Amino acid sequence: DQGNEKKIKLLDAQHHAESQALTGANNGRIVASSAIEFYDEQIKEMKKKASRAQELNNITLLLFYQYVEPVWDESTYNFMLKTLQEIGTRLELTGRMRVAREGLNCTLTGTHEAIVEYCTTLRQLRPKEFTSTEFKLTNDLPLAQKFPNLKVFKVVELVHYGLEGPKAPPIAKFQGTHLEPKDYHQKLAEPNTVIIDVRNHYEAAIGRFVPPSDKGDESAPPPQWLDPKMRKSTEFPAWLDKPETKEMMKGKQVLMYCTGGIRCERASALLKYKMETDPEIKGL
Repeated sequence: DQGNEKKIKLLDAQHHAESQALTGANNGRIVASSAIEFYDEQIKEMKKKASRAQELNNITLLLFYQYVEPVWDESTYNFMLKTLQEIGTRLELTGRMRVAREGLNCTLTGTHEAIVEYCTTLRQLRPKEFTSTEFKLTNDLPLAQKFPNLKVFKVVELVHYGLEGPKAPPIAKFQGTHLEPKDYHQKLAEPNTVIIDVRNHYEAAIGRFVPPSDKGDESAPPPQWLDPKMRKSTEFPAWLDKPETKEMMKGKQVLMYCTGGIRCERASALLKYKMETDPEIKGL
């Protein structure tokens, strides 16, 4: 239907304009995709013939995290807990907000307009802390994939590594280098490289990145994938300290990946901190 085709194009343009408006000056951005891309051709045709709002109820999924340094004091933390609950309730968002003194980790669903307003409100509320945040949006989800309710969790760590408070190496000082997908893909093929899967072993067993088998440079070791075989993230610091782990990483370029970036954020900072303080891995 030509009319609906035009309507979808207009909505696409509107989503693009809103995303552009939320792009921050300090590398913050919205990365948006459409769930329609993953439907089979028959369902795609059905979606084209129906209004987005009627057929899909305009459901958008939002994923993001943001570490805050220095951490919030108790007063600010309590204010954020209360305010985030109020904002989420007002916008009728559902899902989970994990709120720690060290920042936020959120997985939320709502209308596209409500999700964009939530992102904008965060930046207005705490501009120094959320201007650089990368918000990941998936649009055009069916209503059945909307979370049933909103839960705001008070947590000590965004990811439980057992590195709360002063135990946590500062991310601003020690964080790893963020790579775009095409750059990461290129580095996967480089020799003298280890790729650490920072997810738990169950996730790693389901699917993973596979380094190319053709190593190119015959004089250098090919890229190697490493699975720490963790049941939970608290096991990562201990795995990093094992002599065999240090030996596998010695003299190598180290890549890490996880599901949304948040586990790599703390894990890469911990590794770089140890590179400065542990004589056994200074050779990395």
